[in-house]
Amino acid sequence: MLATVTLFTALGYWNDWWLGLMLMDDADMYPLQLLLRNIVSNIQFLQTMEPNPQIQQMMATIPGDGVKMALVILTTGPILLLYPFLQRYFVKGIMVGAVKG
Repeated sequence: MLATVTLFTALGYWNDWWLGLMLMDDADMYPLQLLLRNIVSNIQFLQTMEPNPQIQQMMATIPGDGVKMALVILTTGPILLLYPFLQRYFVKGIMVGAVKG
């Protein structure tokens, strides 16, 4: 049961970008999730700007959907690599809470 609660808590902290946005001033110390959110936000901003020859040339080299998919892999990769090792504890913890006694 403790492993299940730990896994859920770790996933909550891993996916948290809001605290980094609110509490950190130094861009070098941003958490990974906030950094990735900023990249996606900047790409979306560039795609919605008014047409400009310089920006159009730059946007031709930035694959927006490709970057998003790569960021999904970066975000979920460590959790997906860790989960198979913790799966048996996770299943046991879920089943302990589901069994009526």
